[in-house]
Amino acid sequence: MKKIDFYLLSEAGKPALFLFACKLVTTAYNRGHQVFIYCQNEHDAHEIDELLWTFDPVSFIPHNLQGEGPNTPPAVQIGFADHAKDYYDILINLSDHVPEFFQQFNRTCEIVSNEEQYKLHKRKNFLFYKQKNLQIITHEISK
Repeated sequence: MKKIDFYLLSEAGKPALFLFACKLVTTAYNRGHQVFIYCQNEHDAHEIDELLWTFDPVSFIPHNLQGEGPNTPPAVQIGFADHAKDYYDILINLSDHVPEFFQQFNRTCEIVSNEEQYKLHKRKNFLFYKQKNLQIITHEISK
């Protein structure tokens, strides 16, 4: 059964959201997982790309933007298009909607920033998954 994890942050704002996403990617990568980070738009994709290089001075997470890089993509890829070719393990959804291709992944992670507008979008995502009878696990993340 596909798993959906909701990470509820105690902090608000995109910086907290993206920083937690980088930590989640690091954990998944270090455990041997393949990760696709789905962003709302190209600007966000470039922002998370840069943050993965700089958020931890001793961490190295090989990654690239979708459509760039080597023919054999690294374990972590960042995209904003409506497909995630060749990725099937973990999806980190940083957009405000559920991408159509989410079903190709074994696990989907939704990170919820502590601000009402963002929570509204993620509540809709939660209902979407619930209507599909998927296993949903909620994690409260404090600062």
